[in-house]
Amino acid sequence: MQRPLRIGLFGLVVPLLSRPVESLAHGFGVRYDLPIPLGYYLAGAGATVALSFLLLAVFAGARPERVDRGPAYRISRRTGRILSNNWVAGSLQGISVALFLLIVAAALFGDENPFKNISTTFVWVIWWVGMMFVNTFIGDIWALVNPWGALFAGAERTLRLLRPEARLSLERPYPERLGVWPAVVLFMAFAWLELISGEGDAPRQLAVAIIGYSLLTWTGMIVFGRRTWLAHGETFAVVFSTFARFAPAAFHVGGLGGRPYCAHGMETVKGASIGCAACFETAPPAQRAVALRPPGTGLLVQRPVSMSTVAMVLTLLATVTFDGFLATPAWTGIHEYFTELSQPAPWWRAPWMTAALNFHVVATTLFLLFPLGFAAVFLACCRLTAAVAGEAATAKVARYYALTLLPIAIAYHLAHYLIYFLLAGQYIIPAASDPFGFGWDLFGTVFYKPDIELIDAKFAWYTAVIAIVTGHVIAVYLAHRTASRLFGDRSRALASQFPMLTMMVAYTMLSLWIIAQPTVR
Repeated sequence: MQRPLRIGLFGLVVPLLSRPVESLAHGFGVRYDLPIPLGYYLAGAGATVALSFLLLAVFAGARPERVDRGPAYRISRRTGRILSNNWVAGSLQGISVALFLLIVAAALFGDENPFKNISTTFVWVIWWVGMMFVNTFIGDIWALVNPWGALFAGAERTLRLLRPEARLSLERPYPERLGVWPAVVLFMAFAWLELISGEGDAPRQLAVAIIGYSLLTWTGMIVFGRRTWLAHGETFAVVFSTFARFAPAAFHVGGLGGRPYCAHGMETVKGASIGCAACFETAPPAQRAVALRPPGTGLLVQRPVSMSTVAMVLTLLATVTFDGFLATPAWTGIHEYFTELSQPAPWWRAPWMTAALNFHVVATTLFLLFPLGFAAVFLACCRLTAAVAGEAATAKVARYYALTLLPIAIAYHLAHYLIYFLLAGQYIIPAASDPFGFGWDLFGTVFYKPDIELIDAKFAWYTAVIAIVTGHVIAVYLAHRTASRLFGDRSRALASQFPMLTMMVAYTMLSLWIIAQPTVR
């Protein structure tokens, strides 16, 4: 949780964060000693994940005839009518656009001290972490309030009022081979800004990043169309909609017949588009609804996803793991090792090679290697799975299994960011009264002091353990269902899951080890 760009922002938390803790150091200065050795927790967590597989093998079996029927949904047309109502949708988008403009204005013209500027707290805590939780545990709310999409749609409507035949977008065909690769690349850039750059907490630099990303996003919409770019190139639309596949609510548009995909490339279930915001926006009101489903159901795909979607899921896993790894003694050891190894190089000893640049070089290199390492391990497991099953190609297995890893990413985000959100998120209360740092007190909260003792280390540790183990158990279940559909035969389906199960058990133990490490920066 201790990213360099955030340490300067949350001053009340910093003194606590700087003190090492034996069992948990992601935000607390009060020592909490585990009642049993850490190794026992790691072994127990790994055993729990393995036991979940055994229980599934014994009691669930592999019944492809049931799996292939598709998931059960309860359709709420009333909720669909409310969300698609022009006044409701317009109000939500209006609030989102107003907040977007406020954040940009505060970052540009407000106090440069991040303690006194609402932009940093709002972007990194309330929006990024908060919206991630909302989309994961409720539904794809970001698709309704996305300010970039709302502003572009408003510009399109205004242009049509002035010239009915005019079009703001060129509507060029989007190259299918690109998939969501633009979103993957831009997300890596966003993660680098968040985790490594050290500039994300500076309001002016944050404003430059937001404006630059806005111009890039609107350029993509002009070239390919608003809905097309939102589905493929707008990083946060892609990331949040990926998390929303786990959510218990999803957009539902019926009347698509037997088509396997909707007009926007989303998979259909029983003649309906599930989770496609573009379909929901363009469909007649009578066809709009909200599908209510068991959490995680949207991750059971009927057809393989694209390799770019596989890359996005692995990148989400890799970046949040890297974030945690930066706070471990292992990272310090790696940094020192490469620094010493490079000492003989003349360029490393040059005057311009400052300590900050040294950090950036080593951290960026490791940052880029993390997704590649995750991809290598995952593809190796898929290769073994294909070999054990006896017929499926490695790429096909990867494209079916990728989304089953998403509960692990969700669990790690919950374990890693929930306490951070509860503690650092309190800084939005005084910032709301004085967003620019001009000395205002609009709501009488400018002198509010965040309660840094709201959560203790014991609560944080057990929250992390429960979240990580639960996420891996759900992933094991989804992988079991996927194997049943993909391989059919019970013995082949069960045998094929051992490589993926081994990876999940190992990652469970690694995740808890990272969470438990003392903070070294």
